[in-house]
Parts: sequence; structure tokens; C-alpha cells
Amino acid sequence: MAAETPKHLEAGECPFDLSESRVVFEGRWLVAREVDFRHRANGESGVWQSAHRPTKATVAEVQGVDVIAILKRAGKRFFVLVKQYRIPVGTWCIEFPAGLIDTNETAETAALRELKEETGFQGCVIERSNGIQPLDPGLCDDSCQFVMAEIDGDAPENANPKQNLDSAESIEVVLVECDKLLEFVRAHERRFRVEAMLYSFAIGFAMSRQMPPSLNGLPKTG
Repeated sequence: MAAETPKHLEAGECPFDLSESRVVFEGRWLVAREVDFRHRANGESGVWQSAHRPTKATVAEVQGVDVIAILKRAGKRFFVLVKQYRIPVGTWCIEFPAGLIDTNETAETAALRELKEETGFQGCVIERSNGIQPLDPGLCDDSCQFVMAEIDGDAPENANPKQNLDSAESIEVVLVECDKLLEFVRAHERRFRVEAMLYSFAIGFAMSRQMPPSLNGLPKTG
């Protein structure tokens, strides 16, 4: 028998009266909008400004993918990360391989394409998250799904991986032993910007190793 959903976790109605949104800026990769809102409970009102992507995938229900990939090589396991210069924050960031989903692509297809382009590695999909995972819901409607992939590092096609980057990208591949992920993140958190999703994953992954295997669904390192 399925457990009942607690009342406070039910979706419910929107607690705001909202106007039609207005476009205040439109560029190639970004659209800025604003909407008038009024809180129905206390009458508080204001204007909410938000950012949106002008491009939308047609097959997938989200705009992008983050790839959590494990490389198996010589009996060891490594998380495959990337170091990428991010102009908005003006410095290098440590991240998962990721990217936008092209028209008519599934999340899985996009994940393997981005993994190959950014790292040169060819992998296979193990699992994918469901639903829509917002990236910064207070600011934008950008969303993703997480695709878990596995890479045979001893396979001939992965012996000498070659990236296929866009001309505007600057990306380096970083391999971190799975059981040292949080240690790596903490050692580099001042030197680089560690993407929030990666940092939170590293904390959760470290915590999960203290739990019985049946209570966590994270990739195993043993």
C-alpha cells in the first residue's frame, strides 16, 4: 500500500494573483521578463523579475542535462568533472559535464553527446532523473535532468579521448577518485568556483557512504 502524501507536500493553488508577464529584454540566449504579483493572504504586492531561455527542447521536458559519469579504469573509479571558464562569474568553475538539449534530442542522447564533446569519453546511460529539476527557481525557469553514465576507461575508444569543443568554450577534464570527491572539492573551493550542484552532490555522496546501501541510490564506489 502506497504511503499517503502529507498535506503540506501537496501541490495546492498558487498563492499569488499574477499579471501577464512583460518582456523587458530579449537576446540570443536570454530573455528577461517581469510580472506584477499580489499575495492573496496579506495583500503584499510587487514586481518579480526573472530570466528565461528563448530556446526550448521539443522532445525532452527540460532544457538541459547534467551528466554524473563514473569512469572505470584499471580497477579504480573516478567521477568525470570539467574545469570551465565562466564569463558571468569571471573565473574557472569545477562542474559536471552539462549542456543544452538540442531540438528532437532526448535527455539521454544529449547527455552522451555532451559527455563526448566536453571530455572525449564515450559512455553508456545507466539511469536518468524524472520530472523537472529547476536550477535557480527564484531567478529563472532554467531546468535540467540528471543523467547517470558509466565509462569503460579500458576500452579502446576511451584510450585517447579527444574533446570536440565549440569555438567559444574553454574546458579541461578533471578526474577525481570517487571516494575522494568531497576531499577534492574542499581542497579547491577557494581556488576555483565549485558549482553548487557538484558541491551538494559531493556532500550527499560522502554522507551516503555512512548509510546502509539500501538507503541510498548513489553510484557505488566499491
